[in-house]
Amino acid sequence: MEIMDTRERLRRALPIFAAIEKGDLDGLLRALRSVGFSDAAAAELVEFMPLAFGRVLLEDVGVQLPEHYIRMDKGGLRHLLADEPVYCEAIAAAREALQSDEAAFVAVAARSSELRAVNRALQEGSKLDDVFLSPPAIGPLGQPRHA
Repeated sequence: MEIMDTRERLRRALPIFAAIEKGDLDGLLRALRSVGFSDAAAAELVEFMPLAFGRVLLEDVGVQLPEHYIRMDKGGLRHLLADEPVYCEAIAAAREALQSDEAAFVAVAARSSELRAVNRALQEGSKLDDVFLSPPAIGPLGQPRHA
C-alpha cells in the first residue's frame, strides 16, 4: 500500500463505509483491507470514524460528550480523543461530508454507538440537555461500545 496521510485514508474509506451494510463489521474490515488498508489501519478507521461522525451531529445539541475514551484491550486505560489523529481528521472529514455527501455521512454516523445511545435516551423521554455520555469503550476488534 502506498503511504497515505490521514485525510486521504478517510477520503478513501468513506465510500466503503457507505457501501457496506451497517451491521456487517467483518465485511467492512474485509472491504477496507481489500483496497490496501492494513489490519491496524482498517481497525482504526472503524473505531474512530463513526465516533467522530456521530459527534458532529451531537456537538451543538446539548449532549455532554467526554473528551476521552477507554481502550479495552490495553487494560482499560483512558486516552484523550484529541491525541488520536484519525479521530481529529475524521471530525473535519465529517463536517465536510455533511455538506457534500450526506448519504455517506449518514452511513458512517449511523454506526456511532454514542448516537444510538442518545437516540435510546430520547425514545425513553430524556431531553438532549440531560444526556451525559460515558466514555466510549473501544475493544480489540474495532467495535466501539459504551463503558
